[in-house]
Amino acid sequence: MPVDPKGFHYFLVVVEVAGKRVDAELLKDKTANRVLNGFVKIYRRNRIKQPTHRLETDSGSEFTNDQPRRHDEVQRARKAQTAIICRTSHPSHPGTSP
Repeated sequence: MPVDPKGFHYFLVVVEVAGKRVDAELLKDKTANRVLNGFVKIYRRNRIKQPTHRLETDSGSEFTNDQPRRHDEVQRARKAQTAIICRTSHPSHPGTSP
């Protein structure tokens, strides 16, 4: 497994299906706090437009605990305009590009 000098081991990728836009954030680990902060950073850059209509994730534990669920509830409270698909990927996973 490659080691990043700054300690990043994962990246969070967000795809806005309706607008065909993609953004990503490097993560040092996949804890719920890091993943949630990754979403916040991605949305602050405004490449992915809010509000989010549907959030699809894999079944990783970083997506199944209470914090992302609370964030999802906040997002659902806004009007629906776009759908995004979110996946965390490991940089050395086959099929992922650097």
